[in-house]
Amino acid sequence: MFYLQKIIGFVLSPHAMVCILNTIALVLLWRNYRDSKISFWKNFQKTPWGYRLFVLSFFLFLSLSFWPVAYNLCEVLERNYSAYVGDKPDKKSFIIVLGGGIHNLGREQGFSAQLSENSLRRCLLAIEWARNSPNITLIFSGGRVYRDDVPSEANVMKKLAIQMGIEESRIIEEDRSRSTWENALRVKDILNDSSFGVTPECPIYLFTSRIHLFRSHRVFQKLGVSVIPIPTHPTIELNVFWEKPFLFYFTLGNFRLSCQALHEILGCCFYKIMGRI
Repeated sequence: MFYLQKIIGFVLSPHAMVCILNTIALVLLWRNYRDSKISFWKNFQKTPWGYRLFVLSFFLFLSLSFWPVAYNLCEVLERNYSAYVGDKPDKKSFIIVLGGGIHNLGREQGFSAQLSENSLRRCLLAIEWARNSPNITLIFSGGRVYRDDVPSEANVMKKLAIQMGIEESRIIEEDRSRSTWENALRVKDILNDSSFGVTPECPIYLFTSRIHLFRSHRVFQKLGVSVIPIPTHPTIELNVFWEKPFLFYFTLGNFRLSCQALHEILGCCFYKIMGRI
């Protein structure tokens, strides 16, 4: 089921759809050109499906590269999660940090795994909180998604936290989860384990990207885990729609934002179908 979810998500992603539609259109046009003696361009004009697929994929790419589209897709997911402005906890509390991917730089060249930008920003904010409050325990959650010969996300985040001065005794490593659902399941088991000293009075904070909170917060709620959602970083700056320079430009940056938002929207749809949110 895990790999099926990943495959479906990849196939339905915007960049994959553009590639698939263009490939099908080219095949249809090439087949007609091969079987006829007229020019390729005339075949293109006489091939409805090839023409339609080209137009559809081109329109899909352009629309997702348009700032108003990218902004509104992200805004739907992020508008309910503003930056945390309260006081940092001074009593015993727990911070759940969800992994957001790592980059394997290649052991054969002597390099180790490196946190992705999402993982790094989540981890750094949690470390900042932990350095300011000795009563905070960090729970790093994230396993090996596709390969077993690389360190887990949780392990890489734990090493960074120790390098930045957090005592190992204040860190809990959950290194088996491969998805947001598994993150919540494994962390729930940790929180229910009396050996970690979790009590009903302990506040539990959920650290992840603002765009990811829409799904992850609901997953923890579904499992009966009460958490305080903390957005570590935004994808867009809310309420500044008209202030962006070159508002109506088509850019690859906007396309990436749209893809990221649609990835989360598809994830929410899949989790809703599976009864996970």
